[in-house]
Amino acid sequence: MWFDGSSPVTGWTKSGSTWVANGWTHVFDHRISFNANADETNRFVDSRNPLAGYPDQVWINDVPLRQVASASTVTPGTFYVDEVGKRLVIGSDPSGKKVAASTIARAFKVQGKGTTLRGFGVQRYATTLNMMGTVTAEVDGITLENLVVRDNATVGIYTWNDNQTMRKVTATGNGMLGIGANGTDNLVIADSLVSGNNTQMFKPAPVSGGMKLSGINGARVLDNVVSDNDSAGIWFDVSSYDVQVIGNRVTDNTTTGVQVEISEKATIADNYISGNDFGVQISNSGTVKVWNNTIDGVKRAIAITHDARRQGNSALAASIPWTLRDITFRNNAISYSASGSCPILTQDYESKMLGNSFGVSLNNNVYHRQSVSAPSNFACWANGASGTRSFKTMADFSSFTGNDTRSAEWNGAAIVGSDLMLRADVVASPRATLAGLPTDVATAVGVKAGSTRLGPFSEPRR
Repeated sequence: MWFDGSSPVTGWTKSGSTWVANGWTHVFDHRISFNANADETNRFVDSRNPLAGYPDQVWINDVPLRQVASASTVTPGTFYVDEVGKRLVIGSDPSGKKVAASTIARAFKVQGKGTTLRGFGVQRYATTLNMMGTVTAEVDGITLENLVVRDNATVGIYTWNDNQTMRKVTATGNGMLGIGANGTDNLVIADSLVSGNNTQMFKPAPVSGGMKLSGINGARVLDNVVSDNDSAGIWFDVSSYDVQVIGNRVTDNTTTGVQVEISEKATIADNYISGNDFGVQISNSGTVKVWNNTIDGVKRAIAITHDARRQGNSALAASIPWTLRDITFRNNAISYSASGSCPILTQDYESKMLGNSFGVSLNNNVYHRQSVSAPSNFACWANGASGTRSFKTMADFSSFTGNDTRSAEWNGAAIVGSDLMLRADVVASPRATLAGLPTDVATAVGVKAGSTRLGPFSEPRR
């Protein structure tokens, strides 16, 4: 069963190089903000798509058209909504084709505690950003299961309040974000597909892409495929606490694969994080354990950054201070792109701190480089007012920082296959001294405490 926010459009008349349907009376809010009384267009939208926040949508034979700002700029593959003239104008010939356009703004606004939505699809709603999502879970104890939420104008699914579960959900092709959550205790997102979101090309920040989860206390993001989103894959932000990212395949997102920002106590383990611009990014966060992942990045495998932000909530300042501390990387297989100048980076945007003050501990990992000089640097380390200090070799990096004394480097042939699996000989004899999993990480992954292995224990999710 499908709940469809679009309707067929017929009665097209050719007008020059365009086609027009008259009597179009569907008008949607163009203001871009999560606040219904504000317009923050410049915060969310840039020149990639100036009309990203307009929720109008049109398809011809299920292929979406791109909205433009005037009838005179309509060309093949685009459309214009003439609100004054009550016309819909398209630039592709609709003859003999199925044309549909969004006519409804929202699908489900769930406000009954303990509700379960299961086993249907939701598509093509013209959801404005201040509505939060096409499907919103607004009270405690809601379960979304076996749902497909796709091709909606802004956010597919958004949730707040506590004890929320999403299982076997597909969120794909949504205009800004697949899944969003804020202010939720005990959130579970499991066995789901979150792919191809931010089709309207909203700015990467402050929010867009696969999942943006903020102010979360206790989250388990387990065994999902998060791929091909325009922007970040899995992004925790704004005082999230006690979060786990376990057993996921996070691939080919255009910014960061997994990001933990101004938060505290996170475990990132047993994941395949590959093909994203940045693999793992940790910003102003503490007590982060990164164990047994395969990590690479088109530009950077690991980024650990710090800036001037500090916790403004006095009640949270002691537990979530928004400072870097106690960041641990163990048993990871980290593969470098040949083109990235700083495949591992610590950076202080205030140019005050040194990398060894960041509380970062890297050890028992395996690194792959195409050669001893590709990429040119092994790592770059925050160096106060001088910016960063680069290290050409792991030996120099270890000598200066004290990190990776029990790690190993493989040069030459790739150690990660196209299936994301590590080469059998690298797993069998990693050359590094591996660390036994601590009890909390082992429990999260589902293996025995003290287990040793390079990279993920599970196979990549499909």
